[in-house]
Amino acid sequence: MKILVVGDSTGVSASHSATAYLGVSPWTECVVAGQLLNEKFGQGAFTFVNKSKGGSGFADWLYGSAEYGTPSFPDLIAQNPSVDLFYVQLGINNAIRGGTASGVAFAVAEMHRLVTASGKKIMFGTPNPVVYPGRPEVNDLLWTFKNTIESKCAELGIPLVNHWNAAVATGVWTKLLADGIHPKEEYYRFKGQTLFMALAYI
Repeated sequence: MKILVVGDSTGVSASHSATAYLGVSPWTECVVAGQLLNEKFGQGAFTFVNKSKGGSGFADWLYGSAEYGTPSFPDLIAQNPSVDLFYVQLGINNAIRGGTASGVAFAVAEMHRLVTASGKKIMFGTPNPVVYPGRPEVNDLLWTFKNTIESKCAELGIPLVNHWNAAVATGVWTKLLADGIHPKEEYYRFKGQTLFMALAYI
């Protein structure tokens, strides 16, 4: 199965301290999941193409954005005919920009419509929870978007990787964030394990 990953800086596995950019962890979510999946199903059974772009949100991928270097979703589908599954994990930047739940719901439904029309499959991932420094409204809005993604996926029958719930269930999720937003390396590994569990039974 060939999987194309659409995400933001957490999809890239960027890491930050409270004051500086620390670089990119080699242990992206899809790298960890890919290793585990190929151990279980045989080498080459799963391949990942990671198209994630730091700073991007739902609208940037749905309509395309020169600022973030993202194609429109129809173009992304057309440019990747060999992909079997599109895996989308967005939302943090929508919350930072003050987006709306209706906008997120529309994007989820429209991406699903476009991929389904192409004969491919789509799966969404919730964003990880955050503690945005100095802006508690971002945390609250992201929680709303997480619920929106959950409900829209349930409504449309779309597979969902619930990174939010998995993180909260650890009881120590705030300690897994490098800067309140981006995961530390061990959390990226944990997200990869969560993705593996979802894909192993899709």
